[in-house]
Amino acid sequence: VPATSTVGPVALGLSLDGSSLPAEGVSFHYVAPSFVSMVEPVRGSVRGGTKVTVTGSGFTYSSDLVCRFGTHESPATYVSESSVECAAPSHPSGSVSVSLSVNGVEASLVAGPVLFEYVSSAVIESLTPSVGALSGGT
Repeated sequence: VPATSTVGPVALGLSLDGSSLPAEGVSFHYVAPSFVSMVEPVRGSVRGGTKVTVTGSGFTYSSDLVCRFGTHESPATYVSESSVECAAPSHPSGSVSVSLSVNGVEASLVAGPVLFEYVSSAVIESLTPSVGALSGGT
């Protein structure tokens, strides 16, 4: 399909050995480009499950919205033209780039990579003292 500057559906046809045939009911839909500018929060647990908001522009509703954290994928939920949400999948500690795919088309990045940092989860082993007054100050 050739490039165009017009957003919307176009009719398709078939050309075979110099003969043109109409393809009734078949169309292709051009969409405006989407851009990713940031994620919030910028870090979460290596265990996964952190709810991440991806912010940008040009997002469209689709049943095929996917967030990518490095090479790991997570389904995304459309919120608005500028926001989608997804849960960060589990991943080893370290920083990964985050991207968004809409119907298999990768969103562009506004300015360089958008990073999410995986950190080891904190574990509370003890708490001293374990009780205190209602008035605080313990």
